[in-house]
Amino acid sequence: MTQAPYLTAAFFCERVIEDKEGVLSVIRIMDSIFVHLPADAPDDFPSEENRLPVAFDGLIAIKTGDSPGEHTIRVDMISPSGNRSENHRFTVALDEREHGGANLTLHNTINLKHGGLFYFEVFIDDRLVTRIPFRIDVERQGSTTSREPPAIHRPDPPPADDRILDTPP
Repeated sequence: MTQAPYLTAAFFCERVIEDKEGVLSVIRIMDSIFVHLPADAPDDFPSEENRLPVAFDGLIAIKTGDSPGEHTIRVDMISPSGNRSENHRFTVALDEREHGGANLTLHNTINLKHGGLFYFEVFIDDRLVTRIPFRIDVERQGSTTSREPPAIHRPDPPPADDRILDTPP
């Protein structure tokens, strides 16, 4: 059996809405975004100096299981070039109920210099629980090719004993 707390959902979407009773609704679950630039956009857009902001939401849901108390949830982003950065960090207090838990809404804005395949790694108390691939393609209207780096870096998988879900990167 895997170690609690348990990850029950991790995905990206257009929007997460919470109503007045605390019930969540998710709009348009997605694993990629196409950004269409007008044909007359500057040649250096996007670039290192002139980045393109891309916004989207996400949801992470966890259940207490047999591990009530305070836990840290962290999301790291790995860019297509292989650069890693901490994207989000939450501290949650899980109650005694095994079916209790927490829903964490992620509001993301990535300032792109080029599109490509990003990875988001979710950790519970520094234990990797999943890796989410998310592709962002940037295309100029009137163009048939995406502006991507020449190579896409895929992060090395974590050691097998640190995995909960045994899925390829």
